[in-house]
Amino acid sequence: MAVQYFEKANVLVERYAGQIRPAFAGGIRSAFTAGEWFFAVEELASALVVDGVAVSADDKELFRELLGKKIELSPDTPGDIADQLRVGGSEV
Repeated sequence: MAVQYFEKANVLVERYAGQIRPAFAGGIRSAFTAGEWFFAVEELASALVVDGVAVSADDKELFRELLGKKIELSPDTPGDIADQLRVGGSEV
């Protein structure tokens, strides 16, 4: 299961980290490299929401799946963060 989580999280980090502010992207990539995959996905979703970056409908569902793998989010992360992701066109 950990390998599947890693692979799915890696897809999202690679696809979207370059579309958010560099300060966020660096921290997310560092967390991912350190094995903090859930934290990286959580922070990536938050950064995408804050920066207003659109994601594909399939990726929104993938975020929802990955963020649902852990019962408790960080206290400052809204529980519905995946629902706040903006879905864009097919070019995403």
